[in-house]
Amino acid sequence: MPMRIAMADLRHDRYAPFDSQTGLFHAFGALRSEADVIAFANRFGPLGADLSTAIVNVVREEPWKTSIEPYWAEPIDLWLAEACAMARVVSLWELIQARDRSVFQVRLTRSAARLRIKTGLTGDRHIAKDWILAKKAEKPDLFRRISEKDEKDWPRLLLEQWVNRGTGGRTDFGLGLSEKSLAAAQTPRGLIGALWQQATLAIDGHVDFLQCRQCRDWFGISAEHARPEKLFCSNACRMRAYRKRKKGRKESALT
Repeated sequence: MPMRIAMADLRHDRYAPFDSQTGLFHAFGALRSEADVIAFANRFGPLGADLSTAIVNVVREEPWKTSIEPYWAEPIDLWLAEACAMARVVSLWELIQARDRSVFQVRLTRSAARLRIKTGLTGDRHIAKDWILAKKAEKPDLFRRISEKDEKDWPRLLLEQWVNRGTGGRTDFGLGLSEKSLAAAQTPRGLIGALWQQATLAIDGHVDFLQCRQCRDWFGISAEHARPEKLFCSNACRMRAYRKRKKGRKESALT
């Protein structure tokens, strides 16, 4: 049986990933092992949406008495597959932002449109390979759309496919009450929906991401507000780092 993360504790802690964890999708894409998944789940909770499975645990309390304990569980393999999908999106977006067209090679044949991302230049096993954007026999409309596009747009078309695949069925769009008025609202289904929505908004807003020198969380900074000296995600982390350096200087002076 595949390993699963079980949500047995019904205690809930609220947090706002779009405010306090602006680079959470970036951290999610960095998950590579079972230990990484468990640590992330313990901190931020289950992914939810289409990844949770109902599990029934039969407990034998006495030889003549049993009880049923239902709970939700998520396969770790699915967590890692979703993390790899997010890592591909992050890597491809960074390559597109770098504007190095030598990384990409396009090839259009009668049957398929292919985009090759060179292994030697990227060094990322999650993204470097030949990707089929569309097969003419399977998706003729998409194949025609891609063949009419300029070659420089092909990496963005691949990114579009990956992001839409990640967000598909995991967000609800409708009306919501905001400041006493109705407005369009997009609500994610579970944490996995929030992560993909966060990644989509970051790409749309051309947001850059840095890793905090103190807490190691990822945080976003818009291109127009980016500063070379921006090293910490918050004033609290900046002060913690300052006190840590100050304490280290005092200990060095004593020795």
